[in-house]
Amino acid sequence: MKIRTNEQGYVTDYALIGDISDSVEVSDFTDEELDAFTEHYQAYRLTDNTLIFDEEQDNEIRDKAAINNLRRQREHECFPIINRGELWYKKLTSEQTAELDTWYQAWLDVTETKEVPVQPEWIS
Repeated sequence: MKIRTNEQGYVTDYALIGDISDSVEVSDFTDEELDAFTEHYQAYRLTDNTLIFDEEQDNEIRDKAAINNLRRQREHECFPIINRGELWYKKLTSEQTAELDTWYQAWLDVTETKEVPVQPEWIS
């Protein structure tokens, strides 16, 4: 197998068959090891011509992916409601406005809290 690494030594891409320019040959894995590698290859670091799994790096990659998913979810579920026009906002009661503000702030904080806020029932 051929791999290419970044400056920190983490795998950026790989080829099971064939070649990649500026790549390094590494020893083959068992089927089980290969499955783990292909699923989490960016968390493997080349050290002394041996690939070592870095759990901390894997957790960081997963955390970044989860945060990006939350951002996409916020864009889809929150922003279309928050960006409604002035006429819609004028029809809200003060209680609805306060509830909407709390819900919106919870969405803005979602990358920190990692908790998706529950949409107020009255929003349609």
